Amino acid sequence: TNRSPCIIKPVDDGDYIYVTKTYAVTSIGSWAFRDCGLTSIVIPDSVTSIDKSVFFRCSNLEKVDGLDKLTSIPSSLFYECSNLTTIDIDFSKIISIGSSAFYGCDKLNFSEDGVLNLPNIKSIGSNAYSGCDSLKKVITGEKLVTLNGGAFNCCSGLVEAEINGTNLHISFGVFRSCSNLNVLKFGDGVVS
Repeated sequence: TNRSPCIIKPVDDGDYIYVTKTYAVTSIGSWAFRDCGLTSIVIPDSVTSIDKSVFFRCSNLEKVDGLDKLTSIPSSLFYECSNLTTIDIDFSKIISIGSSAFYGCDKLNFSEDGVLNLPNIKSIGSNAYSGCDSLKKVITGEKLVTLNGGAFNCCSGLVEAEINGTNLHISFGVFRSCSNLNVLKFGDGVVS
């Protein structure tokens, strides 16, 4: 079985205590690695649940592996992970992305060519990709029904967006301050 040592960090003195028993890690709770100094992490196959804000402000984090089974990305999962360049998320499987999920991840490579293709996405939260400067193009599939405000706010590298959906209402400021956005295409399912 895939087991990991349990590490406990008491709040009062900041010293780490290592427990000698091993436990199967099945979930990672909110704020688990907040402001940590990790540069890379491999999430074990045994993990089936990841809560919001797990890597909140992990500014040294560069690479995360083991996320290829995710179907939804929790809110603020990688909030201000400013050095994050590589994650192994299969974006073709993603159906929802929480608010500020990738906020401030300005170096993150979503693909080799900078294209974020979300064919099965149903919902994109507010500020989900705000400040993702390496993002060049975004394409959504016909299943999108919710595109919240500021979703692609301040993405200076974004030059093209193709937004499709079903009865899709687009909130205010979705592409605010995307100064290089030259091509914006809307599918027939966009109603407002």
